[in-house]
Amino acid sequence: MHWTPKYSRQSSRIKVRVWGYLENLFLKDPAFDLGHNFRIRRTFETERRQLYAWDGRVPDQGLPKDSIDSLSIVAETAIETEWSFLPTFLTKEVQEANSRLLSLPRALILFLDKIVKMKTVEPQQGDISEIGPPAKFLPPRWAQSLYTKYRDPAVMGIKELETFKKFFWDYATLEKPGFVLRAIGRFGWASDMAGELENIDYRFVDYVRSLEALLGSGTEIAHRLASRTAALLGGSPADRQDTYDFIKASYRCRSGSVHGEGLPQLEFGRWLGTKLGLGMMENVDLLHWYCRRSVRRVVDLISAINKNEIVAAKWKGIEDKEKKAWITRLLDYSLLRCDISDALQKFYEDSADIEPLWTLYEKIMETPFNPSGKHLPEPPLTRS
Repeated sequence: MHWTPKYSRQSSRIKVRVWGYLENLFLKDPAFDLGHNFRIRRTFETERRQLYAWDGRVPDQGLPKDSIDSLSIVAETAIETEWSFLPTFLTKEVQEANSRLLSLPRALILFLDKIVKMKTVEPQQGDISEIGPPAKFLPPRWAQSLYTKYRDPAVMGIKELETFKKFFWDYATLEKPGFVLRAIGRFGWASDMAGELENIDYRFVDYVRSLEALLGSGTEIAHRLASRTAALLGGSPADRQDTYDFIKASYRCRSGSVHGEGLPQLEFGRWLGTKLGLGMMENVDLLHWYCRRSVRRVVDLISAINKNEIVAAKWKGIEDKEKKAWITRLLDYSLLRCDISDALQKFYEDSADIEPLWTLYEKIMETPFNPSGKHLPEPPLTRS
């Protein structure tokens, strides 16, 4: 992040502009206001010239503007803070502004299913008067080593930006339990390493740890994590079985990696590469896809809970540990009961209100084995 103090008329206060550069995001329109003195826009000409210098190039040698291929978007927020003898970046207001900016690429990934990174650079100051002509957009350098859809830029126009604005502020203001924050943190760190082949082990492990923070608990963690992910993401029985197989195999590979063995290539290839016809990088990107969808669905679930006054009042009184248990029990029962499975699917596919699902869950906790005699869904996922 970068911050620039500008003195206001009152000597006791300074205005601060905090910003960072977003990679892999292309705006169809020059700028977009997110509210609260927060916006995303293209780079100014003076900033673009400084990027040449930051990249080790001389701007006066006639290099085309589009050679800056990965730093075309700026996210910035303006704040006012009391003057202090402490460095500006240690003030509470600047820390909050930095936190706001850091949440933006995470929200963009959850919204777009595209990897977006925040690059921290400190260009020198110059006149910032107007936005120059749009540069030709090229994929960022890190994306050139990817072989999946994440190599393509995330393109946003007015329609997408308006929808994202609502999602972003819901996401930014959502009170997230500790286990969700840990899951988002691990997911974000892994995504920040996308395209860095030397860090593929770390990226792989962090995605699995994100899922584990989100859905893992109890014994037989590989089976529980795989079955809950399959229940959360839904789909046809074949889709859920594929999800189960992939996540369980990934967890086994993760166990070998964290114990100093590195990714077990043979087992990984036997479980995943042979089944899906993919290489190592594609498998890690597929793990990103499973992790991203799981985090987004839990965030959507908690967001719906907080928007319903009746359910929110009950949820607020539950400790973080019990909130996670509520979600994991919901997923466990959805594998055994059609009514829970159908209600969960309806919630995600039809944007149904959370209250019927919450009420059904409370009722089932009193009679979990369904004495009404309804048929169970398809056979439970295999544990082999």
